Amino acid sequence: MLGHICTHPCEDACRRNHLSESICVRELKKFVAQRAFYTSSVRKDKGKRVAIIGSGPAGLTAAYFLRVLGYRVTLFEQMAFLGGMLKIGIPFYRLPRRVVDKEIEEILKLGIKVELKNAWRIWKTF
Repeated sequence: MLGHICTHPCEDACRRNHLSESICVRELKKFVAQRAFYTSSVRKDKGKRVAIIGSGPAGLTAAYFLRVLGYRVTLFEQMAFLGGMLKIGIPFYRLPRRVVDKEIEEILKLGIKVELKNAWRIWKTF
């Protein structure tokens, strides 16, 4: 996702500009991410459970790596959808929702449980 949202300030400061042109780091990140694969192998179950609060970038990353290490993971999200600020804080033209949904789908394939709340009930409390 970083390849989609990065503003690539490093390209302006790139030393390659003195020779020809800068390296397109953002495009390289995007290219690799689109072809990257997630491991579908989970280590032996450790018999321990982990609760992760929030399904934003940090929560999703933690869930993925903990599950790969063999922990049983449950993601708790206050909204009615997963993704957190990736979906509500970044405009869709900057980070397409299909990219976020695909990443989440790949992470959930590992067997991560999800607990969502009713978004309407949460909004009424504010």
